[in-house]
This record gives sequence, C-alpha cells and structure tokens, in this order.
Amino acid sequence: MNKKTILIWMIIFGLIGLSISIYLFQDYFLKEDGYLCEATSFFSCSLARDSPYSVLFGVPLGAFGALWFVIFLSFVYFEFKEKLWSKAMLVWSAFGILFVAYFIRAEILIGAMCPYCTITHVMVLLLFIFSIVLYRNLYIKKVGG
Repeated sequence: MNKKTILIWMIIFGLIGLSISIYLFQDYFLKEDGYLCEATSFFSCSLARDSPYSVLFGVPLGAFGALWFVIFLSFVYFEFKEKLWSKAMLVWSAFGILFVAYFIRAEILIGAMCPYCTITHVMVLLLFIFSIVLYRNLYIKKVGG
C-alpha cells in the first residue's frame, strides 16, 4: 500500500472517530432517553455514559477522544505537506492505545459496553496499525534496504 492510500484511510478512520467522539461528548450533557444503543443491559451506552468512568479530571471522555482525533488528523495533514510526521503519528497512536486499554478496563468494571465507544476504540487501533505500516514503509525499508 502506498503512502497516499495509507494517509487517505487514516483520514477516513480519523473522521469516523472524531464524529463519534463529538457525538458522545454532546450526549454526555443531553442524556437523551432515545439512545440508539440500548440493545441489552450489557450493550448499553447510558450505563457507560452515566458511570464514574465517563469523566476524567471532570471532563467527559468524548472531549478527550475528539481532541485525540483532531491532533492525529493534524499529524496526517502535516505528513501530506511536510513528510516528517509519521513518527509523531506512531507515538500518538500508541498513546491512544493506552487510553483504549483504560476505557476497555472501565467497561469491564461497570459491566457494560458502549458500542459507539467500541467503534472509536477500533478506529484508534486501525490508526495505530496504519501508523506502524506507514512508519515501516518510510523508514525501516529505507534503512534496511
């Protein structure tokens, strides 16, 4: 896969994650009854949203997610322009994986899984994988061969 294709996929995954994070942030305050993902007592956005784990330092997690995706998308933009940002994307996405691990642990502790949150977790994981591939294509192959 070439660099441009990887970056385009990163933009797509980043925008999906950003959109869902913004939705989760605004829903934290609106707490609408007509929630789209109340499938079972385990697949429940409201249980996750209303738990003590839905905020960190008094800030709803959706805000952190939105900020994370904005920063990641900024790195993608700069990689298109300056071609020096793949290492930053790799480090930032690894940082994102640590937070995903925290969020999954929180879902286990509350006994409920938020499907929207899970989509953002998958987007972070995909961005991490694509960051590894991009970094490998740009640096490891050049150094090794």
